[in-house]
Amino acid sequence: EIRQERRIPYERIVYVESVKNYLHIHLTDGTFVNMRGSLTDFMEELDGRFLKINRGIIANMDAVEQMKADSCKVSGLTFMLSRNRKAELRKQYYEYILDPYVGGGVI
Repeated sequence: EIRQERRIPYERIVYVESVKNYLHIHLTDGTFVNMRGSLTDFMEELDGRFLKINRGIIANMDAVEQMKADSCKVSGLTFMLSRNRKAELRKQYYEYILDPYVGGGVI
């Protein structure tokens, strides 16, 4: 197995999904990068534009196309919001889009 290090600008990340012990980092160009790790640890590396919408998905709020009462649409896909955190997630999202954080971070 060949390991390589890549730097990915935050703005290129659309969403990250956890699949077993791996993370699939979906990028704006339609590709994705696989890496071992946990969503919780990965979330700690990200900035304020990212929202952990349920136990398996982190979304870049800049890529959210629609926020509904119990789901959000990202890159044409609908993801359910965490049942216990729906109101909190919607509040975070609306605060972000009304006063967006301008960053230039990379992972």
